[in-house]
Amino acid sequence: MTGDLETARRDFWAYFGTRDPDVAVGAQQHTNVWHPMTADGLVIMTFGITQETGSTVFLRGKLHADRDTAGLILAPHAARLSKALIVPFEAEGDAGHGRYLRKRAKESFTLKRNWPEIARWFTACRLRYAKVVTECLDGTA
Repeated sequence: MTGDLETARRDFWAYFGTRDPDVAVGAQQHTNVWHPMTADGLVIMTFGITQETGSTVFLRGKLHADRDTAGLILAPHAARLSKALIVPFEAEGDAGHGRYLRKRAKESFTLKRNWPEIARWFTACRLRYAKVVTECLDGTA
């Protein structure tokens, strides 16, 4: 991959935006893109890319809100969410930081050949999380 890391990040997010148009990818994204998972926007899915650790998704609270907003909504459903998504409610390093139900993929976005797989994985996670979160919060799970 040519160019600097910031350009690579922008290029990846532009690519992802064409692969999953339901996710609003802004022009100035860096390591994360956020997507609302609830109608009120109090639970957000974060898609993350790093050079060192690959790709990640997790849930968090609304931008500029109390970082525990998502925790207050999700905690009563923690066991069902964890079981359905096959991840701990709070992974090691996330406890107390307002990050919930984290999944990781090893593929690094710095290798352009990995972009299709990362984009597919992000979309699959978004769809799965949306289904599970909706069902849990609606009481249908």
